[in-house]
Amino acid sequence: MKFIGFLILVFLINDSYATKITQFENLAEKTYRKYPNSLTFHVTNSPTDLNWEGGPRDLLWSLIKNKYFYKDRTKRAMGHVTVELNCNDKKNKIRRIGGQGAKDLSQFTKHLLGGAGFNVILSPEHKQKYTALSSLPFYNIDGRFETPKELIEEYDQYLKTEGLFNLISFTLNVNTCLKLVEYFDEYEKVTKATENSPQKKAANVYGNGADPLKFEGAGCAPFAVAFLKKAELYERIGLLTDRVYVDQKLFSSQKENVSIFSLLTTSHQLKEKTKNSFELEFPSPSKLYHAVNQIYDNGEVIEKGEFGSSSIKYIVVHGKKN
Repeated sequence: MKFIGFLILVFLINDSYATKITQFENLAEKTYRKYPNSLTFHVTNSPTDLNWEGGPRDLLWSLIKNKYFYKDRTKRAMGHVTVELNCNDKKNKIRRIGGQGAKDLSQFTKHLLGGAGFNVILSPEHKQKYTALSSLPFYNIDGRFETPKELIEEYDQYLKTEGLFNLISFTLNVNTCLKLVEYFDEYEKVTKATENSPQKKAANVYGNGADPLKFEGAGCAPFAVAFLKKAELYERIGLLTDRVYVDQKLFSSQKENVSIFSLLTTSHQLKEKTKNSFELEFPSPSKLYHAVNQIYDNGEVIEKGEFGSSSIKYIVVHGKKN
């Protein structure tokens, strides 16, 4: 009898756990997963929008608020984007879910305190665009590949939180979809192969100063953009793209660092172009979050709807049509 009672208890616990982790997936099956070949971004907004409209001091303060004052809403102080692929080659249904994560975002804080300045958002594309930035150091940190299990559990929690989460799916043709699966698998393979290597690559490296298409690593949003580039959906990259103007004095070089005091006291405004500033474009989770809401209200979609609650939206839009 005790053994039977134990089995019943195990079954009830497992059943409760299964219900918990499949709430998101049940909704997904009824909505965007109906389409046989698609690329989906799960988009988490930061608890409050990062303040790129003011100066560096305003930006840092918004980061501090998100990290320490609103951590009960989400651990994603800067927002987050993850990737899902659903492909159907007539013989098999193929699904991939994953994201480029950081092991410890406080490593960026150490870089800032150490004088990194705005090098933390520098990308290889920025260096290609501006000769004056080409010799400046990148500041990446340790990364990791986020698994489907942990992500789905996180999404389930967001279904209970207002104003934080939405989804956008792009329909694809089967060949493009399978090409993205191949890239996803290779990225994961390189991650595992270099996990204990002194030359870490792919998801083992987190930051804007790496090219995900070369398997160097990425931030979460650049990782998502890599899939758009692979799918040749270049016109959709703008959905994630934010833009700032950074004064030359706010970049660190091999010889000179940028003190926290300089960041806190500069009068430079990040949205104001000056003769000494550089225009930097970068992909932003929050930018994508608001873009999804705008498209939901006014844009062209294949399908749209609420995803479990009125505050969570999903949209399905056209990718490649042939």
